[in-house]
Amino acid sequence: MNTFRKRGLVLFAASILPISGLTDTLHGFNFPESAIAVNDHLLVSNLGATLAPTAKDGDGFISAVYPDGEINKDAFDGNVRLDAPKGMGLYNDILYVADIDRLVAINLVTKTQVKQISFVSENVGFLNDVAISSTGNLYVSATDTGVVYKVDLNSDDSIPVPLPISPLPGPNGLFVDNDQQRLFIASFGTDQLDGELGIFSLNDSKYHRIEGAAGLFDGISVVDGDTVVVSDWGKFEPGAGEFKTINLKSGQIKTIRNNASGPADFMVMEDGRVVAPNMLDQSLVIETLEL
Repeated sequence: MNTFRKRGLVLFAASILPISGLTDTLHGFNFPESAIAVNDHLLVSNLGATLAPTAKDGDGFISAVYPDGEINKDAFDGNVRLDAPKGMGLYNDILYVADIDRLVAINLVTKTQVKQISFVSENVGFLNDVAISSTGNLYVSATDTGVVYKVDLNSDDSIPVPLPISPLPGPNGLFVDNDQQRLFIASFGTDQLDGELGIFSLNDSKYHRIEGAAGLFDGISVVDGDTVVVSDWGKFEPGAGEFKTINLKSGQIKTIRNNASGPADFMVMEDGRVVAPNMLDQSLVIETLEL
């Protein structure tokens, strides 16, 4: 994976993507949910033919996007069955994908599934985002049960262990800050509760909520030690979504982009461009934002 270190955090290299202006919009996806950089290209997860995030229908897939804009709709050539793939993480050349009630491990060289980690015994039906620490601890959110799990990828048994946090209102996006040993959690909300943003310490296992932040939060990233970027759906309507920054020192919340359509699990490059799947208009938007 091409990376660039900026202000102590690892961001993705800009060279893997075409530059044609401030904004590039790519089409040809089926409800794209997450984007990740791998070597010289992007991988984008697609729920499938319908916006059905918990349907075990086998029509989910992962697309590859190359620097010239070419899209390979199924990066694994039909070798991997996926139902509704969402968040993705990379560790030791293995791609880990959240798919409803399991994590699917895919060898990027052979393009085949090499492992499956089941969450059926946890009564989970909506695994969502994935974030992996530099030491091989995988974190995955279960939006339907309010739990975030840790899986030690260096262990043979790979048993999911719930983090010691009271149930959250629809945990969604995750981001590991390896330098300060923090896990950022963006929650989407429930029918009764607004979504929230919080930080879980990987040192002392304490969680605290970021005051003043409420919304239908999806993706989350940290561009320096004090600035968090989140995507907020706003409403389940095209054009209702926003990107926001939150200053952790001052508490200031700033809208840096509106008119997004279901902005999901995005990634940030070192030049400030954001790569964001827009689920409701089934596109991938690559644009410069003032972070």
